[in-house]
Amino acid sequence: MRTTLSAVVVLCTVCLILAGCSGGNAGATVEITGRVMDSATGKPVAGVLVELGTARAMSGSDGNFTLTGVPTGEQRFAVIPPEGY
Repeated sequence: MRTTLSAVVVLCTVCLILAGCSGGNAGATVEITGRVMDSATGKPVAGVLVELGTARAMSGSDGNFTLTGVPTGEQRFAVIPPEGY
């Protein structure tokens, strides 16, 4: 799971950089989409909770997630795997 989390961290970091480059409008928000994949198998991982700032999303059976209303700029994020993964 550690390598999977690393992939998600990289994805979120890239998204944060892009969100921070959106013009710096105070109060502006963005939508961020991504996919959680198991780096060992290449298969999508369902049930992963992705949190970015105050936005939260759960990855679906296809591993996809969408975070809406994410404020632009620097945000803290967390990735929480499903129980037993």
